[in-house]
Amino acid sequence: MIPKGLNTNHILLAVEEMDNAQLVRLHEDPDQFEKHHLMMNGKFYPLGGIVMRAIWYATQTEPQLGDYRNSDEIKKAVESLGFVVTSERMIYGKKGNQYSATSAAYGWTLYSDRPLEL
Repeated sequence: MIPKGLNTNHILLAVEEMDNAQLVRLHEDPDQFEKHHLMMNGKFYPLGGIVMRAIWYATQTEPQLGDYRNSDEIKKAVESLGFVVTSERMIYGKKGNQYSATSAAYGWTLYSDRPLEL
């Protein structure tokens, strides 16, 4: 169960901490893909790691991993705070006349003036 006090600021603090510690990892093995990722500012963050740290900011207590095994519940809670959570390996987008393809597994984005399919 996600703590009721968890808010947007806690998630942002966890993301900032992960960025500052350079903990955002690239997934070198697609078979080791985590089920859900928080997508923010063109980066993919492991949702479980972000939420565990955000819970610490919310409660000032170390969360127990076994208490937060339902990744679908975590996904819904984070989305309800206005964040983008994805479980796709490739995310396709279009902004204006520019198309993009982003790999959640490897953390790269390709841009093109034509539709991309990888």
